[in-house]
Amino acid sequence: MFEFLVLGWCVLFVPLSLLLLKGTFLEASWKKRGFAGFILGKEIFLLIIPGVILYTFGIYKNFVYFYVTDESVQEATIYALYALLLFVITFSAISKVFFRHKFLLIKSVPVLVDRDVVLIDRLYRITIFSIASVLILFLAGGMRHALLSNILSGSDLMEVRLQNRYATSIPTVVMSFFRFLFVLNGILFGLSYSRLNRIQKVVGVVLILFAVTFFGDKAPIFSVLILAILAHLSVSNRFSLAKIAKYSLLMGGVSLIVLYAISYVQFGGIDFSSFIEFLIFRAGLGQIGGVYEQFAVRLHNSDYIWHSIPFANLMVDYPIYNKDLMMMLWGSNVAADETGVVNSLFVGEAFAIGGYALVWISPAIVAMNYCLAIVLLSKFLLRFFGYSQGAARIILQLLIPSIFILTGDIAGLLFGKLLVMMLFFFGALWVLYGFLYGRRIVLLRS
Repeated sequence: MFEFLVLGWCVLFVPLSLLLLKGTFLEASWKKRGFAGFILGKEIFLLIIPGVILYTFGIYKNFVYFYVTDESVQEATIYALYALLLFVITFSAISKVFFRHKFLLIKSVPVLVDRDVVLIDRLYRITIFSIASVLILFLAGGMRHALLSNILSGSDLMEVRLQNRYATSIPTVVMSFFRFLFVLNGILFGLSYSRLNRIQKVVGVVLILFAVTFFGDKAPIFSVLILAILAHLSVSNRFSLAKIAKYSLLMGGVSLIVLYAISYVQFGGIDFSSFIEFLIFRAGLGQIGGVYEQFAVRLHNSDYIWHSIPFANLMVDYPIYNKDLMMMLWGSNVAADETGVVNSLFVGEAFAIGGYALVWISPAIVAMNYCLAIVLLSKFLLRFFGYSQGAARIILQLLIPSIFILTGDIAGLLFGKLLVMMLFFFGALWVLYGFLYGRRIVLLRS
């Protein structure tokens, strides 16, 4: 009975979420070119909800699991579905009723003005320079390109990834900056695509692929290329559903082939059926597996909250929830620096930090952080970079849902840590922008 109630809720949630988010920054709309809703929808309807269904119907028992029980599955499922519903309701209410800010509401297709074209192309070149500079820093600091090391020398992919993170002196904030850079670069590449010559396009694609595979992650290969396509379609004069379908099928096929090739190399040979099982495990179960394990093991430590506070690591040596959870699951076999972290839904870490009270209010906190990020980052792009409101919306509707992910725990969203980092990263680009193009960046407004 419970399983079919969950399935019915998931079916009803689709039209309900589309209705609640209609007219907001997170609306999924081809007509208005509101792509933020599609990126968020990819996370909710391709990762979270399928994972919930797979756990609820017991499919997880065919794969690796540790402490999950039928009872903990029911509790975790209820809170996962509650979190999605309250997040959507809160975001809709803030956007449409309480705040009604122009950046939170969408009424028409975003339009670029003349100065936006120049500013976008300049920022694109800045991101290329920044990515190249950080790559040089990585290599000088002893880091290796994880995927190329795996392909060329046969090095274990996970081993290289962990060595890059724990056995080098590169600060983690620089690694976060690099991830921010290649996501932003992919978006700007799509916006500048029609103005690039053939060589520049090839170099741009190669740079994106080299950057997104540096850490050995497979998912960014797909997501960043999709961002580039959506960015291009955001400013294309030949926008149509047929064009969307063609690009989607093409990139879906290419991404599937690339992911299979990488998996084949990583696992020393894998047949296609095993590859499909791997995708189900990683995309369906793996992205929210942490929340189901958490409601079984019930980790609790109020010190986890320090990980949510910007720059707290400069003052306090604190435990990290998703690392502790991974060590509880795998710790009997490996050392802390020999394994990564567990992917989860944000209510899992909320439960570990503040118990049921924080679980109940955490979806509203995440939604408020989303709204605050949209408004403040929009104002930053307008004020400091001189973009129009249309250009700021086009960039941020692709960037924000790619950074503010719901399956990334609550640490980055509880006290605005992700927002502070993005403002800091944009600020760094602004300083470099001003150095290369002159101090008065917003002169093009006049």
